[in-house]
Amino acid sequence: MRLKADVERLQVMISQLKLEKEQLASSNRQIVTDLEREISSMAGHLDKLSAAFDSVSDVDNPEKAYWSYVSFPSRFFKFLQAIK
Repeated sequence: MRLKADVERLQVMISQLKLEKEQLASSNRQIVTDLEREISSMAGHLDKLSAAFDSVSDVDNPEKAYWSYVSFPSRFFKFLQAIK
């Protein structure tokens, strides 16, 4: 009798552990999915910043930089908007 009770108790514990394992796996999959979404979003933001910096990358050449801002002020404002 005692052996039968022990086996039943162990089977219940195994079932509970299996359920907990499945719940953890599901939770982990959701976390990974959320992280992938965040990484994708951050990559998009970094691409925008990169493009914004590329559009004003000639600031180290004063002749080009001055005329670029005078002739294309929207370029500078787009840059400022991107880094906001």
